[in-house]
Amino acid sequence: MSHAESADRLLGGTSILVQPSRTFASEVSDWFRHVGREKVLRQEIDREFPAEYLYFLKSTGLLERSLVPEWIGAHTDGWTPYRVTGLSEHLAFHSFTHWLMWHVSSLAGTPVWMSQNAAVQKTYAEQFNAGMLGSFGMSERGAGADWRHTATSVKRLAERYVASGGKDYTGNGNVSSLITTFAQRADGGDRDYILFRADSHRAGFELVGNAVPEQMYVSEFRLSDYEFAEDDVISTGPQAFADAVNTINVGKFNLATAATGLLSRALVETYHHTSNRTIFGQSTASFGQNQDALCRATLRLIGMKAYTSRCVDHMHAAVEGDDRYVILNAVAKAKVTHDVTDALHSLSDVISAKGFETEAAFRPILKYAEYLPRLEGTKYVNLMQAVRSAPTFFDFARNTQQVPDVATDSSEAPRYLLTQRKLGGLEKLSFSDHTRSKEALGHLPSVALFFDVVERLGKTLFHRPLDQKNQRKVQAFGEIFAIAVYGTVVAEYARQRPDDEVWESVFSLILEDLALTLVRTRQDMADHREVADAILAAVQSTHTEWPVDRITDHLQAAVNHSIGLL
Repeated sequence: MSHAESADRLLGGTSILVQPSRTFASEVSDWFRHVGREKVLRQEIDREFPAEYLYFLKSTGLLERSLVPEWIGAHTDGWTPYRVTGLSEHLAFHSFTHWLMWHVSSLAGTPVWMSQNAAVQKTYAEQFNAGMLGSFGMSERGAGADWRHTATSVKRLAERYVASGGKDYTGNGNVSSLITTFAQRADGGDRDYILFRADSHRAGFELVGNAVPEQMYVSEFRLSDYEFAEDDVISTGPQAFADAVNTINVGKFNLATAATGLLSRALVETYHHTSNRTIFGQSTASFGQNQDALCRATLRLIGMKAYTSRCVDHMHAAVEGDDRYVILNAVAKAKVTHDVTDALHSLSDVISAKGFETEAAFRPILKYAEYLPRLEGTKYVNLMQAVRSAPTFFDFARNTQQVPDVATDSSEAPRYLLTQRKLGGLEKLSFSDHTRSKEALGHLPSVALFFDVVERLGKTLFHRPLDQKNQRKVQAFGEIFAIAVYGTVVAEYARQRPDDEVWESVFSLILEDLALTLVRTRQDMADHREVADAILAAVQSTHTEWPVDRITDHLQAAVNHSIGLL
């Protein structure tokens, strides 16, 4: 395999490593080229709702073809983890607002496909086919991420239900007839919840306004004696709560794929600008500090794409008793989204003033990327969820079955992710033995050191469950745990795609992140100072030269591929 072919496979152009349907990708790119980048950027500046996008979704049937499972909808495409995540990154590459409108629709549909109510499933499938956007009404300012204490309530009156209360931060709530809404049963007991379909066009629905001063419409709405029927009930009782949380575990993973889509676009635009700008007789892309930043951002993106690709493989392979994807997805939401913002801040020093210009896509990318780590709880909410499984993650002797590398959108949709199931059991999950990855990649110094460090962490910091009452320590250990999970999963991907030059560089950056995290959390490492110092000393002794020529070749190829979009 040539260097160019290997780099293209790793970096993936404007798509994710898990390729979306090529029809979807070409349809989306062709539509954005037709609309024109100037109009897309101008609408964002003017906060103009992109009405023509609704026509595109309707005329192509993209919502139904990407979001409705084939066993419910009348089509040959349909929802799969590969198709959804691939399209997620592809849309984000083009526009954050357009991605969000589609992404929120995907969240709206997920608990409906889990439902036992065929009537409500039929409604969502038909309206998605007609181009109706979906909406997901979970958040309330008063409850934050504590959904158990949602204030919106529903009463049963004879043959109908009546809802009162309100929701905040609800994308598409201004136009949707498919608002999947979470509430308490006022006439029920503790933890008696309900998920139901609300319609912004019905009596009793009041649109308060847009919660953000942006082009996208993140609505605040109120329900006052809002009536709905049995055909609009999605699920009830503890199962409604479980369905809502399972939707987040599956669907909000795409905050990470959106983040990598934004970074992909920013990288291409940054290289396009700097490679065509000459100062002091040379291209600014070749300046030492700029070259380093471009290489670091590209290598970090390779790692993120490798990680998210394996997350999707785990989602596709999930079965009862094997919910490893929940932990992996929590790490993606916490780490990948934050790592993207760090990479963008570095690239902003490279693209410099160009990144703030009216006609630069970099400007909205830098702004909206900051939203992603904060759109569901916080980084630490996800880390505190993930770190609960740390003792079993480091129990490498279990030799749990490896998840196969599928990475295709033609696979049959896994029904398990869209079935009603209980929550819990994260502390008992079994994770893949890392031995195969260590043996396959152990000849690379940075990978060998990474696994040595992981094994040392498992025997010291994570050999027993953490005291959840010590939140500061849980947060610190959660960050370290996230890096251990991240690198181990990247190695699963890397061993199937040998490329010593690339993976040695990727893992040198993972080790660098670990060292910085240990330094930042040193006050919480008091009981493990000897271990932390030993890890820091080992990490500081490593040095890797970036594959500059290969990265430059890829970035130029990505620029050529994106003609008409930059």
